[in-house]
Amino acid sequence: MQGHRFQLGFNYKLLLIYLSVVVASLLLVSHALYTLHRSLLDDRRDHVRHLVENNLTLLEHFHQLAVTGQISEEKARTNAKNAIRSLRYEKSGYFWINDLETRILVHPIFPGLEGELQLEYRDSHGQPIFQIFVQIARESGAGYVHYHWPKPGGIEPVEKLSYIELYEPWGWVIGSGIYLDDIQTIFRREAWGYAATLTFLLVMISGLVWSILRVDSRAFHSNKLMATALEACAEAIIITDRNTRIIWSNSAYERLTGYALKDIKGKTPSETTRSGKQSSAFYQQMWRRLNRGEHWTGELINRHRKGHLYYEQMTITPVLDKSGRTANYIAVKHDISDRKQAQLELEERASRDSLTGLPNRRTFMEHLSATLETREKHKGVMMMMDLDHFKSINDEHGHLCGDRVLMDFAELLQHNLLPGEQMGRLGGEEFALLSPGLTLREGLERGETICKLLQSHTIHHEGKTLQITVSIGLTSITPADTEPASVIDRADRALYEAKCAGRNCARTL
Repeated sequence: MQGHRFQLGFNYKLLLIYLSVVVASLLLVSHALYTLHRSLLDDRRDHVRHLVENNLTLLEHFHQLAVTGQISEEKARTNAKNAIRSLRYEKSGYFWINDLETRILVHPIFPGLEGELQLEYRDSHGQPIFQIFVQIARESGAGYVHYHWPKPGGIEPVEKLSYIELYEPWGWVIGSGIYLDDIQTIFRREAWGYAATLTFLLVMISGLVWSILRVDSRAFHSNKLMATALEACAEAIIITDRNTRIIWSNSAYERLTGYALKDIKGKTPSETTRSGKQSSAFYQQMWRRLNRGEHWTGELINRHRKGHLYYEQMTITPVLDKSGRTANYIAVKHDISDRKQAQLELEERASRDSLTGLPNRRTFMEHLSATLETREKHKGVMMMMDLDHFKSINDEHGHLCGDRVLMDFAELLQHNLLPGEQMGRLGGEEFALLSPGLTLREGLERGETICKLLQSHTIHHEGKTLQITVSIGLTSITPADTEPASVIDRADRALYEAKCAGRNCARTL
C-alpha cells in the first residue's frame, strides 16, 4: 500500500514536471518567435535605409561632376535618374524619386507616372502618401512611412514600409521600401523550424513520461530518453548551477563553441567562450533581469575554442528551487554569424566610396563629429585637399584616366598615413584628412610633405605618364568647435587661399 502511494505521488510530480516543461517550452518559443519577427523587421528597415543612403552618395557624385564643370547640370540630373532607374535589389526592390512638389521623376515600375504631380493621389487606405513623403522630407530630412502599394507585377495594394530621404541640392526625395508580406514569408519559414524543433522535443519528452508512467517507480531514476531528446536538439543548450558553473551541455553546444562537456564541466562560460567584446554595462543589464528571476534574450560575440569570433543569439532562463532561490540556469544558443556578417558587409559598403574604398562623406563627417566631442585640448588639424587641374585630366585623357588618378592618389596617401589619421573622399576630386594631436604649424609641415610626396609621384595609365599636384587648406580644431560644418568651411576657405597662391601648396587662414 505504501509503495502504491509512493507511485501515485511520483506520477503526480512527474506530470507536473512534464506540464511545466511544456509551458516553459511554449513560452521560450513564443518569446523567440517574437524576437525573431522584431529582428527581421529591424534588419530589413536598416537594410533599406542603408541602400537609400548609399544612393544619396551616387546622386552626390553626379552633382559634383556638375559643380566642377565636368558635365552640365541637366546632364548630371539625367545621368543620375537613369542610374537610379536601373538599380534593383533582391526580388522586388527598386528606388523612386519625386520632387518637393510631389512630381514623380523616376519610377521604374510605373514609368507612366513620371512627370506627373501626385498631390491628390491616395493609397487604398486613403493616405496622401506623396504629400507625406514631401512633409517628412521638409520637416525631418528623412524618415519611414507605412502605406499600401502594389508589388512589381501585381495589381492589389499590399502593406509597405518605405524609407525616404531628401537630397537637398536638387530638392529630390529618393525612397525605397519593403513589402511586409515578404517579411511574413521569411518569418513563417523560420517559425516552422522552431515548431518542428519544439514538436520533436515535446514528442520525445512525452515518450519519456509515458514510458515512466507505465513502469514502476525505479524508472524515475532513468533520464536516458530526456537526455537523448536534448542531445538531438539542433539548438545549443547548457545548464549551470547557481554559480554559473557548467554541469551539462549537448552536442550542438560543442559544434557551436568547439568545447565538449568533458572539457568545460565545472567551469563558467566566461572562462571558455567570453570574447571581451561586450561591455560591463551589457552584463550588468543581463544580470539585473536574471537576478529578478526573469529570462534574458540578447545577441553576443563569443570566441570559439579555435580562436575565431562568432555571433550568437542566446536566451537564459533561471530555474528556481522550492524556496524561490535560483538553483540553475538554462541557456539556449543559436548561431547567427552568417546573418550578422551580411549585415556588417552591407554597412561597410554603405560607408565607403565605391571608387577609392575610402570613407565617404557621411562616414568622414561622423569621424569629425567624434573628434569634436573629445575633451582633449589639442584636437589636431583638419585638411581639405583638391587635385589641381583635375577637370583638364578628364577632358584630355578621359574619365577612366581620371578615375585612375583618384585611385592612385587615395592609395598613395593611405600608405603614408600617420598613426591615428583618418582620410575620406568628400566627392569629385575633393578629399579630407583628419590629423589628431597636431598643432597648426605641424599641420602645415604635414601638408607640405603631402604636396611634395604627390609631386614626386608618377601615374601610369594606358601608356601615358602623368604628374599631378594637390592644393591643401587646413585649419586647427579647437575646444570651441562644436559643428563639423564650421570646421569644413574654414578648411575650405584655406583651400581657396592655397589655389590663389599658385596651387601645389598648403595654406591656412
